[in-house]
Amino acid sequence: MVSWKFDLMMEIIPLMLQFALLLLGYALSRYLWTINLTVASVVIGITCLGLVFYILIVGVATIADDCPFQTPASQILREIYRLDNSRNRYIARIRHVIYRLWLGTTRLYRSIFLKLLHSRTQATPLVGQSQKNGAVRLFDRKETDRVAHTTDAGCIIWMIDTARGPTASQVISDFIPEVVWHPGIKRNLSLPYLYGRAMECFSFEGGTVSLATRLRDQAFSTTKAFIHVYSQTRVTGVTDDSFIHRTRIHHTQLADGQHKEDRDLESTLWLMDYIMDKQREIDWDKTKLSENHSTWMTHVVLCLVWLRGGQLDECLRGFITKVSYERNRRTETDCILMLCLSLGIPVHPDDLLVSDKQYVPVIKIPHSI
Repeated sequence: MVSWKFDLMMEIIPLMLQFALLLLGYALSRYLWTINLTVASVVIGITCLGLVFYILIVGVATIADDCPFQTPASQILREIYRLDNSRNRYIARIRHVIYRLWLGTTRLYRSIFLKLLHSRTQATPLVGQSQKNGAVRLFDRKETDRVAHTTDAGCIIWMIDTARGPTASQVISDFIPEVVWHPGIKRNLSLPYLYGRAMECFSFEGGTVSLATRLRDQAFSTTKAFIHVYSQTRVTGVTDDSFIHRTRIHHTQLADGQHKEDRDLESTLWLMDYIMDKQREIDWDKTKLSENHSTWMTHVVLCLVWLRGGQLDECLRGFITKVSYERNRRTETDCILMLCLSLGIPVHPDDLLVSDKQYVPVIKIPHSI
């Protein structure tokens, strides 16, 4: 057993377990990186700290024979390098290699930091072009945080795949309109899934549409989520109108005036009918919306008007007239952009996805108009 180094082979088994633990830390960090950056950073930090501590212990135990912290890796390295009388020469080489690695690492971190700082100071287009169809970016300094929204979108999709129960689905649907669904999100929500979740709340018996009071919040949140995802993914070109064309045939009008006391719900159902080309006339002068819902609805209507080439019917004009009198910079800017589209002034799709419009931009009117 001595000649065949049996004791060395037995010591390799704990080394394999330690390597497996390292792979587990790497896999866990890689998985959490696509879900939550904060949690992933904590796991990566702990994993790297343990790895650095293990490397230091192995290095010290390899160099010093009398070190009490002997590990299988240090014994294997000692057998490979056989540090006897030429120990000082190997130590000098190791110091030189560590010094070069330290210089290379600091230079790498410095270059990465400078690139990140440069990318933060420059505007990053959402669609990928500074000009599109003759439209020039207006909100170069009002960019959307792509990394944060990509992380939030991944969390939402993961929760939809794993969550069970109506309460969890409602909470997820409430969070969906808070995300900008830009083309950088590799996996988007399924429009048929959101539409099906919304239609589950309604009863279509006897040719009439009815909504139970206990399902009001679920119907409102899921319908709002469908409208939000559809409008933004259509603007970015991630999805097409194939599902909408199939659904329009059997879609039943939802906003039939039964929810006049609940204006936010009634207007949301009207938007769903508008997408399906089955909307009815609504008197916006008698419709009082909450401030948050009015801001969100103006943003979605702007995307829908852009998709329809700036066409404004009487009902949309009434809506624009109503919200334009509200003292809200975001709704004012969205209304101005809708009027520009109706006049034939092109608007860049990146500007549509910027929801935080705190100022009215200077709009350059083409000479052809």
